[in-house]
Amino acid sequence: MAVRLDPARGAWFAALGLCAAAVGLLAGISPKFAIVAAIAAAFVLLVAVDLAAGLAVFGFFSFLEVLELGSVISVGKLGGVLLALGWLAVLTTQPDTRRNFLLVHPWIAAALGAFLGWSLLSASWSGDQGAALGQTGRFALNAVLFLIVFTAVHTRRQAVTVTTAFIAGALAASAYGLTQASTVAGDGRLTSGSGLDPNELASVLVAGAILSAALVVVARGLPIRRLAAASTGAFCLAGLFLTNSRGGLVALVVALLAAIVLAGRWRAPVVAITGLIVAATFLYVGALASPEARERITAVTEGESRLQDGRTTIWTVGWRMVEANPVVGVGAGNFQHTSREFLLQPGALTRTDQILLDAPKVAHNTYLGLLADLGVVGLVLFLTIVAFSLRSMLRAAQGFRIRGDPRGEALARGFAIALLATLAADFFISQEVNKGLWLLLGFGPALLSISRSQDTA
Repeated sequence: MAVRLDPARGAWFAALGLCAAAVGLLAGISPKFAIVAAIAAAFVLLVAVDLAAGLAVFGFFSFLEVLELGSVISVGKLGGVLLALGWLAVLTTQPDTRRNFLLVHPWIAAALGAFLGWSLLSASWSGDQGAALGQTGRFALNAVLFLIVFTAVHTRRQAVTVTTAFIAGALAASAYGLTQASTVAGDGRLTSGSGLDPNELASVLVAGAILSAALVVVARGLPIRRLAAASTGAFCLAGLFLTNSRGGLVALVVALLAAIVLAGRWRAPVVAITGLIVAATFLYVGALASPEARERITAVTEGESRLQDGRTTIWTVGWRMVEANPVVGVGAGNFQHTSREFLLQPGALTRTDQILLDAPKVAHNTYLGLLADLGVVGLVLFLTIVAFSLRSMLRAAQGFRIRGDPRGEALARGFAIALLATLAADFFISQEVNKGLWLLLGFGPALLSISRSQDTA
């Protein structure tokens, strides 16, 4: 079926024609930037035609930010800006109130706006206003991504497409990491090789494994797709073990427990699969892991391991910030800038070098970082958005069950479990501005809308 373009979209294509001419001129000056500009023009065209497909492409490449365009702009950031522009074009050219989050969920939209406003306001009392404004900008881009998911994903097929892209991006990042010697050398832990450290990669892989399991159910009657989904889930679990991330294993445990509780009609096979995963985990730790990996996974957070990672010191300093500024915090993005000021207080700190470095460490805890930066006000607003998204996923699963749509139900339950696992992993990493987290959050209201619509195919 041919795609019909309205005058507004015709103007977009005319603009793209001019861009193509500009790319040709740019090629004679800087081939690298000409290639990037050509890809950007193609991406804008894709977004103009199909916002969901553009979101899927962005979701995939968000895990592969290996190409930097300068000290400030990366391919991921440029893609986010272009996706946002495309989303605005869709809202203006296709005024469907059912796809406008601000109209469908005004109270949560107000909470999201209040969160961004509070982050911006915190610049007025922060020690580093530039850091506060920069962090607010990152929050704003992720908030837009949250809204884009609701507008772009309005059928189950689109939800599956974007989910597949999310999983494929996680796998590609892991595979790229395996090909880079530097990502598995030193402490022997797998990283993505594209910006994700082992703990962050582990969080993504746990979510990928859970969503792959959901896609196995969604692909019922399609054996090749089911085999592909099962294989990607197994690959995600293997990559998780190679990260040697204790936070990732905690997230996996939370995911398995949540899966048993939320499995519904699939509880029996979920219990069986959980047993297999637990057995595989013990096999890896007991027989296959290197002595260094085994020690890292099984060691407690006191003594020698406490000296190794310094997380206890960082958390202690972070809590001192909270005690000093419990309501308003020290300002968005100011954890690293302000942490030095809280060293000289009663109480032993074993790794002050984690704070005194030229680039002090982040909080290594999403919730503590938000509490220190934005106080109780900021954390409550953030958790309100999280709770809304999780509740939306569970309500969507219930809606799909009532309508007799097991595929949609499995997808909604899978997202709820993946979100719970990610939130558990966030106790050990700082992910408040992570695109993957906000993409998961955005699926809550999107799936709820699909479960209520007449077209769920």
